[in-house]
Amino acid sequence: MKRGWTRVVEVNLAPNWVDSGVDVRRGQSVNVSATGTIVVGRSRLTPNGLRGAIDPTAPLPSAPEGLLVGAISNDPNAPILEIGQAREFAAERDGRLYLTVNRGSFNDARGSYTARVRTERATLVPVNPRTRSDRNTQTPPAEEDDDLFGEPNRRPTEPAAARPRTPSNQTSTPSANSGRELTIEVAGNSRGTETGVELRRGDRVRITASGSVVTGRRAGMVSPDGGRAGLGGIIGTYPLPNAGTGALIGAIRMADGQLQGPFLVGKNLTFESPIDGSLILFVNDDNYDDNSGSFSAVVRY
Repeated sequence: MKRGWTRVVEVNLAPNWVDSGVDVRRGQSVNVSATGTIVVGRSRLTPNGLRGAIDPTAPLPSAPEGLLVGAISNDPNAPILEIGQAREFAAERDGRLYLTVNRGSFNDARGSYTARVRTERATLVPVNPRTRSDRNTQTPPAEEDDDLFGEPNRRPTEPAAARPRTPSNQTSTPSANSGRELTIEVAGNSRGTETGVELRRGDRVRITASGSVVTGRRAGMVSPDGGRAGLGGIIGTYPLPNAGTGALIGAIRMADGQLQGPFLVGKNLTFESPIDGSLILFVNDDNYDDNSGSFSAVVRY
């Protein structure tokens, strides 16, 4: 990208999208990089979002929950861009760049992402000459470009019209007190899939699963309930020896890294978490190299 303007923007979960203060032109290159963590309920979101977690009430339901997303203009029909931790793209229209977090509910959110937006030069309101009287007038303008928003004597663009996160005919998702739902894809060769669900002792959890995996030649294709216990492997070598081959199983990782479990999930399981920790899902097998397929697990908690 050519030398240009840079702005650092804090992106939090709120009723409106965050105005980046950056105006772009159609075809112009825009580079966005982001860091930071947002805590929502028991989950920790990063700009890349939660792998396998989908929120149907998010601005972009098909993208991971928590993903950093953007849109140009406050037009509700403007395309939403998947940005994540880093992306460079060409603007498809003229307008103001807005940023938000891909999640429907914002009432229980804490923290923010820090997004660094960089565009080609001359896309922001020029520096007010009156504010430059106390600066070194010998400094070439090209050396000041990247500090446009870092200098106290610089003036950013004027605020733009608000862009609401939800259309006027919709309401946001209730807070975490009414529960949350995530969909997690567990690959057949998974030795442990992080769900992003942080549980506390006493939390009530329900998991329903569908799909199928192939667990080697002898066991063949199995459902989340698994095949015959021990089929295709040495008895006692599975994470959960008494459960069927290829069954969907779970565990809870405690703060010290130790696993509590494993326990059988199968097609349907409701339980109360016995400890604080992170929910992990995986396949009950002793040889994952020849496995294929996946289970789709809906976690409600």
